[in-house]
Amino acid sequence: MPKFKAVLFDKDGVLIDSLETCMDAFNDTLVHFQKPTLSREGFIREVWGVRAETVINSIFFDKNEHEREEIRRFYNNSRAMRVNKTQLFSSTVPTLQVLKASGVKTAVVTNTLKRTALKLLNDFGILQYFDEVIGGDEAEAKPSPAPVLLACERLGVRPEEALYVGDTPTDAKAGKAAGCITAIITTSHNAVDLAEIGDILIIDDLSELLNIVQ
Repeated sequence: MPKFKAVLFDKDGVLIDSLETCMDAFNDTLVHFQKPTLSREGFIREVWGVRAETVINSIFFDKNEHEREEIRRFYNNSRAMRVNKTQLFSSTVPTLQVLKASGVKTAVVTNTLKRTALKLLNDFGILQYFDEVIGGDEAEAKPSPAPVLLACERLGVRPEEALYVGDTPTDAKAGKAAGCITAIITTSHNAVDLAEIGDILIIDDLSELLNIVQ
């Protein structure tokens, strides 16, 4: 019997290798709207794992809502133009296939808007592996535990019966606050830095989940 009844996944940085895509699109947006660009370390620290709308609102605090909406649209379009640079991690499909066959329930919990998340998951051919997709417009954004708890509710499992998998300190906060065992993969932060968070599992490859779940 599996040790967990459900596995909940963040999307970007866990299932989909999109950090470079998002960083390039974000810096493209900053240049277009005459703001200083971010280094890779700065992007990971300030932007990665946070809802894009939240970051844009913070950086462009001096703009009105109509102007910020234009900036968000530019960013989304810039990211879409780079979709060919985005790809699945090599372990994503094999891991999802094994989990599906084992009867473990699965969900995606992302700060990305649901319609966008559904399209991306479908475009990459992995939407069928998930029982639920929780988008950033359905609950308070992570690091709030709200979307993780909503996923558990929809899957019909208790938080302590679910493993939450992310790649950022934001994910760690959300998973732990929800009461889930939380695993963080080292795709955007190194193991040494992640170890400082405490009370999380640290993995280097998604396939390691199979030893944890089963």
